[in-house]
Amino acid sequence: MGQKIYIDTNLYIAFFEGEAVLSQKVEKILIESVEQNIQIVASPLVGMELLIAPLREGQDQLVNIYKNLKNHITNIEIADFTKEVSEIAANIRAKYNFPTPDCIHLATAIEGKVDLFYTADKAIAKIKEIKVELI
Repeated sequence: MGQKIYIDTNLYIAFFEGEAVLSQKVEKILIESVEQNIQIVASPLVGMELLIAPLREGQDQLVNIYKNLKNHITNIEIADFTKEVSEIAANIRAKYNFPTPDCIHLATAIEGKVDLFYTADKAIAKIKEIKVELI
């Protein structure tokens, strides 16, 4: 695989939990990533964030989907949370004062050498260290 992308947790939630317009945009990204042999990089934090509401609300079907994300998005690769990711995240937090989870996502993407970071979060779009596309 050549190109790599990172999809922020908010976009997975939109896709799987059905925010219509956003869901269609994410679906297009996911389909194109498969068709164009693009690898999706994700932090283990994505899984944790995805599971919170469905676990709290007893949505067993969503829990199952999120626990088995690789079965639904076959070109996703869950990166390790390494010392390097931690240090990059700390630098991002120090520079931009983003919330820690956002720093971890961005750091994972930077360490994973992704070409594009997709998000619906306008605040993190101002980062300079990685190309961000606001959806």
